Amino acid sequence: MIFNHPYYKQLVELESYIRANLDQALSVEVLAQRMHLSTFHFHRIFKSLVGESVHEYVTRIRLEVAAMRLKFTADKIQDIAFAVGYHNPETFIRAFNRRYQSTPSAFRKTQQQIVESRLDKIVRQRLVDQVISTQVKRLDPIRVAFLTHKGPYHEVGRTWEQLMQNIPPLECGRLIGIPFSDPHTASPEQIRYDACVEIRADYLPQEQVQLKELPGGQFVETVHLGPFEKIDDTYHLLYGLWLPSSRFELRNEPSLEIYLTDSRQTLPEEARTAIYLPIKTYKI
Repeated sequence: MIFNHPYYKQLVELESYIRANLDQALSVEVLAQRMHLSTFHFHRIFKSLVGESVHEYVTRIRLEVAAMRLKFTADKIQDIAFAVGYHNPETFIRAFNRRYQSTPSAFRKTQQQIVESRLDKIVRQRLVDQVISTQVKRLDPIRVAFLTHKGPYHEVGRTWEQLMQNIPPLECGRLIGIPFSDPHTASPEQIRYDACVEIRADYLPQEQVQLKELPGGQFVETVHLGPFEKIDDTYHLLYGLWLPSSRFELRNEPSLEIYLTDSRQTLPEEARTAIYLPIKTYKI
């Protein structure tokens, strides 16, 4: 997206709305109304800034979230389809097959075999009491200044540099990352990550930097110890070990990463990152 475009902030907010309401009707008319635009202008503005049509974008996000749930949960395929806005399971199966060249059931079988193999390897490399330590807690909403990164996660450093150049050190609170995409099922160029800095309520950002409030709620917390390159292992433990054995299910919101150590002053193997996975009420 173009940071100084007059509709940039509204589109970023709209993207968050879409991800939080995948089980609802998300037609062009509904989304255009939220931005107070005609469908004619909304469609063209969205396509020019996001690079996809509204339908393409919504469909991709629905299917990426469905793929994540197929990969890491035992939820029924029909329930997953409903949760991401497909009320006809056959329509969901056809759409999923077009994107992943696989039926949902075949995709689940293949991906869960990969996850199980990876978990076995991770667990063998750790002491039993170091496998995963978690705590369920509630977080209050957090006001942040942020910039959005599009592309592979290993390239987010440039976005962080740009963000920190625009915020005075005395204004900076916690550094928070929001990874929206599963790098194993999303195309590299379509991965989204928000680099965020917690700020005071009265802080006004530079022109390129946007503001938003991260929703609070119930999360499961764990701390990843070690380099960022291995954080995916900790996510696999959360999704693959903790979640299936818990009585919780995922909310349609991205996880949060709160960076507890300064990467400029900490050795990679001593880095500490708190991961917060959004969860909701007990499964029935």
